[in-house]
Amino acid sequence: MCCKSIFGVLWRYESRHFCRMKDVWLQAVWAAMNGVKALDGESEVGSTSRVADLAMAHLLHRAATPLRLALVRPIPLPLPTRRAICPEAVVSVLAAMVRQEHFHVILPEFLALLARRRWRLPPEWLPQVLEVALQEKMLTLDTCRSLGPLALWLAWQHPRWKSSLSAPKNQKRRHRPRWPECSSSLKIRWPDLSPSVWERCVLALARSEQAWASTDSALVAALTSGQHTWPITLLPLWGAHLDRAKAKQVHQAPSHESALIRAAALRASPEPVLEILGDASEWPYAWRDIWTWARDVASFRLRMHQAFQ
Repeated sequence: MCCKSIFGVLWRYESRHFCRMKDVWLQAVWAAMNGVKALDGESEVGSTSRVADLAMAHLLHRAATPLRLALVRPIPLPLPTRRAICPEAVVSVLAAMVRQEHFHVILPEFLALLARRRWRLPPEWLPQVLEVALQEKMLTLDTCRSLGPLALWLAWQHPRWKSSLSAPKNQKRRHRPRWPECSSSLKIRWPDLSPSVWERCVLALARSEQAWASTDSALVAALTSGQHTWPITLLPLWGAHLDRAKAKQVHQAPSHESALIRAAALRASPEPVLEILGDASEWPYAWRDIWTWARDVASFRLRMHQAFQ
């Protein structure tokens, strides 16, 4: 037999062997990419065993995982949570809050009560709550954590929600001077104070009627900025000042008085606030709008507290 015929026989043998090896390789790729357990049946090639096929599929799966993640980008599942779903009364409060825009400002307190009780919302309500938080510029990592792992997972999947969660990377650190350059730098940052220190300062300032009546006083700045809860002992002082202000300025509600009423409706205990607000007939006509808003917000907060109890 000539060399040419011998080479042809060998080439045909190697070709058939390579085709059979190629079939096994494709089957292993299919098994690795689709997550099946193993190749069914015995291998067509006698030199490769079932164990070799499984090993090849395992290696292919490990090698193809980064490429698969880069191309397909599968969405990872959220972490499990042990929180129980909140009662129907809380869900009804949430529905009213989402439906009416002037109740959106109560969302941080609602989420704080939800996290304190270790409850979670039904999953179908999470997109609406995240959208409201985005509109009111309240969508932060703390907000998502208070809603649970599923809300945080949803926020990272949505482009607009994710962009609000991502903090700006190129923020230059401001150089703080060692000594204050002017008197404005000596102003107290009331939101940064602890609740106990803030309460002591506010009660000390509230003894002066001038502090209540002045537009740019430290007391007004402390009560209208931040998220500190008003102490119960402060409310009688504020109620007495409010009566004097209504009797003195009947035809106009000053801006700082409206700001104090809004802050009381949001951060004070709702029951004494409703007692201080009283009936609409006792208020001058120019004060009716702010009275209506404060009354509605305080009543809704009282309903919310009862639902969480």
